[in-house]
Amino acid sequence: MADTRRDANRVITFLCVSAVNQTTPVPIHVNPATGAMIVEAAVGAANTGNVKRDSNRVPTVLGVSTTDGITIVPVQANPATGAMLVETT
Repeated sequence: MADTRRDANRVITFLCVSAVNQTTPVPIHVNPATGAMIVEAAVGAANTGNVKRDSNRVPTVLGVSTTDGITIVPVQANPATGAMLVETT
């Protein structure tokens, strides 16, 4: 399991939940030259459920379902690449 990183002021980095097992927190990767978040197209069904946390109890990111605007859905990332999954329309 990955723990979130903190800056000198103890501000946490962005954590998502693994798209492979929907439980393991995964830190999001950013291109240091551009500051752009690394993303890839999402494949598969979204997982709903309670927020996942790293070993320091830092929570992963949650969103609201586009289907009903109510259901809580964890934001997922590829654990191999650290890329946040995005859906293109």
